[in-house]
Amino acid sequence: MGENAHFVEEFSRARQRVLRFLSERCGFTVFAFEFGFSEAFPLDRWLQGEGDDADLARVSKAAAEWGAADLMHWLRRHNRTSGHPLRFAGIDLPEAGGALRPALEPVADYLREIDPDALPILDTVLRISDRFLGSATSGAAAAPAWAALDTAEQDARELYGRIGALASGTRRARGPDRARRAQQPHPKDAADVRRHPRRSAHGPAPA
Repeated sequence: MGENAHFVEEFSRARQRVLRFLSERCGFTVFAFEFGFSEAFPLDRWLQGEGDDADLARVSKAAAEWGAADLMHWLRRHNRTSGHPLRFAGIDLPEAGGALRPALEPVADYLREIDPDALPILDTVLRISDRFLGSATSGAAAAPAWAALDTAEQDARELYGRIGALASGTRRARGPDRARRAQQPHPKDAADVRRHPRRSAHGPAPA
């Protein structure tokens, strides 16, 4: 359900009613939102009941500060009391394209287990990203900052090649199913989100 203006309480209430109908009457199981895909994993765990009600700002600063707090608290209450809980999935770039850490830190966790020797490459990428992104909060601000880097610093092919080789080796060693699970940022959450790929309700996030 769209909206012609953000931060309008009536739109948020209408969305909650639509989500409840889709969940309880139509069998939808996933709410896909215009939200960073990496940041959505810890937020989904909170929405499923992890932690305390007051933890939203700690779990997701973006959701707490950009007009989605009421919706997220409603989703948490809905999941706690309804027989038809909803999973939460982000369908946007991390921090709207303004940050790399939310996407790369889960990769670091994966590499610590699978290939610790590749961690220095990832650490270099993170240092570069922290330096050029600075206070950028969107892709519009991040793109010119990236363009100002030296060509050598722009090139992440070494990291891509290393991860690609790991993926191929994992598939051969573990089989397709286990390899696919190993590559997920948070296997438990991602598997649940994909369980019903056609049953997802989409909605925009505050810009």
